[in-house]
Amino acid sequence: MSDSKLRANLNFAIEKDQEGAFEFPYVTREPSGETLHLKTYPIDLHDLRKEAAVPTLDVEGFTWQTVPYSGLDSGMEGWEKKYAEDTCA
Repeated sequence: MSDSKLRANLNFAIEKDQEGAFEFPYVTREPSGETLHLKTYPIDLHDLRKEAAVPTLDVEGFTWQTVPYSGLDSGMEGWEKKYAEDTCA
């Protein structure tokens, strides 16, 4: 795996009157029912497994966990459906 950075454009929610806002008509805000507005930001992505600290919802807005799942390594038939159900749960 390379240490080079990957750049991507990600959309984040903002107020509709902010510069660069565009309507995302598939989602409405609660409790107002107004359409969600987004803005695109260029973001550098990198391998989080090399970070000393795990990101938190409070600071970075996301987190990640390593959860062992035996079906991925066993070649078990139909593991995709069970994995999806377990992930949702």
